[in-house]
Amino acid sequence: MRLLAALAVFVFSVAGPASAADAPLADGHIHYSKPDWSVYTPDQIVDILDKAGMRRALVSSTPDDGTLKLYDRDPKRFVPMLRPYRTRDDMGTWWRDPAILPYLEQRLAKGVHRGIGEFHINGKDIRTPVLQRITEIAVQRNLYLQAHSDEAAVIELFAIEPKSKIIWAHAGMSSSAAAVGALMDKQPNLWADLSYRYGGDGSRSSPWPPRPAASSNSSRPTSRTRSLRRISSGSFRSFHGQGRGGALAGPH
Repeated sequence: MRLLAALAVFVFSVAGPASAADAPLADGHIHYSKPDWSVYTPDQIVDILDKAGMRRALVSSTPDDGTLKLYDRDPKRFVPMLRPYRTRDDMGTWWRDPAILPYLEQRLAKGVHRGIGEFHINGKDIRTPVLQRITEIAVQRNLYLQAHSDEAAVIELFAIEPKSKIIWAHAGMSSSAAAVGALMDKQPNLWADLSYRYGGDGSRSSPWPPRPAASSNSSRPTSRTRSLRRISSGSFRSFHGQGRGGALAGPH
């Protein structure tokens, strides 16, 4: 059973449904970027998560200073990820900008980040020297990659570095359950969060099928059940405004 135990960002898997209600909750996808700092203090964010019963949270921010503000406030709760964005302007160019590499190296030297991401990428943009080096850094440092991407990008990332550990943000956003399940069955080092998904027409995704029962002839979990153990909940919670996604406009 593969869990992000090192990150503690997923709801912990349990042996059976009787103990599921006692499982600690974690949020697998939040941001605390610069516009948020004037709206919510780290103390207020901790209070919000306390009221929601969230004991751990995976956080990435633009710039990274926001993530470190939360980590400094409560290092046992917040699991820091490092985005390859110095500012929001980097979102559309980071994978081909060599200046991103020394930035990442300098921030990673702090020794607190557990992964690189969330970053935005499409499969057609993967094969660049910058991304090649980032995958090498991730493997060398035992870091996760958190990719906001299409299916092609996930496939390409594993092709570049088969030892990668990838968290697929939004489970592909609009990718079908079948496509996500097929990739997760093929790649044991692929996890996914279900935050802020929507359909190809822009509507919110319909609920996914319920977890199937294990075969009565065997105690071995089905491939779908094994994949579900690597799916986390996530709010795509930005603390700038109210509700899921907050008041942010444009890509996060």
